[in-house]
Amino acid sequence: MIPVSLIGTFLTYSFSDVEFGTGGYASMVMLAGLTVNAGIYIQHEYRNLSEAHPTLSPLKAYVRAYNHKIIAVFLTVLSTVLGLVPFYIDGDSEPFWFSFAVGSTGGLLFSIIALVFVMPVFLKLETRPTVSKGE
Repeated sequence: MIPVSLIGTFLTYSFSDVEFGTGGYASMVMLAGLTVNAGIYIQHEYRNLSEAHPTLSPLKAYVRAYNHKIIAVFLTVLSTVLGLVPFYIDGDSEPFWFSFAVGSTGGLLFSIIALVFVMPVFLKLETRPTVSKGE
């Protein structure tokens, strides 16, 4: 998920003609942490559901975990992006913070794409042995 988020950061810098600078490096660090945190959050819920309901198929357990945690992840991304809005107001007068806000915003919006489309592909939905009622 991190590479897709970083692609979003680099595309944002290339389309906006904002200088990458130290703000770009700082945004990459923050972005990596938030993206991994979102993935861990959903994966943790998936494992809890799998253990609590052993008869639930792995795909259904993942969908339930995703549906249960995606609102919190979206709110985290939204609040972070909205928290960066004041740095856009100053513009180029504060180059570090402006670059940081641009990179973080672009990467966070792409992290949503990574979370929705990339994570389910690479997440190994573990198969569990089925338990019959006679055992």
